[in-house]
Amino acid sequence: MPVKQGPRIYVTFGTVFTRSPALIQAARAAAQLGSTVVVTVGQDGDTQPFTGMGRHVNAHRFLDQTALLPHCDLVVSHGGAGTLLGAAAHGVPQLILPQAADHFRNARALCAVNAGRASEPAHQTTEEVAVAIAMALNSPAQSAAAATLAREMSAMTDAGAAALRRLR
Repeated sequence: MPVKQGPRIYVTFGTVFTRSPALIQAARAAAQLGSTVVVTVGQDGDTQPFTGMGRHVNAHRFLDQTALLPHCDLVVSHGGAGTLLGAAAHGVPQLILPQAADHFRNARALCAVNAGRASEPAHQTTEEVAVAIAMALNSPAQSAAAATLAREMSAMTDAGAAALRRLR
């Protein structure tokens, strides 16, 4: 009989916000839910803070996000464009913990189509993030909206082909 595994959650704050305490809080929250957690911390990030969270938490400096995303049930990120659009293209529901820059705007856009949730910085504690993760994982509406967003994105004109078209 196969062993039932918890959800697979990818936690990343890209390559710039890797020292944010919210990254550790997010990984800890996902780990407490019994999830299989993959964390990336960027080239200069420190994987050490994640070692005591359990065998089901794997921290890396870098992973091929394109190869990882199809296997994820949820992405928890800072809301940077690369991670947000990558997860959206794969139809993966998201929890955004915005830190700065365009993260807040990106989170609002994702939430507007119900393909994700967001938690403001004042609510990025382990306990509150764990509740938000559980809500995201248990939302059929959010999963359906994320899948719809992925279909809409895949129907868009290929950017490379558009760039190569000659103007008439």
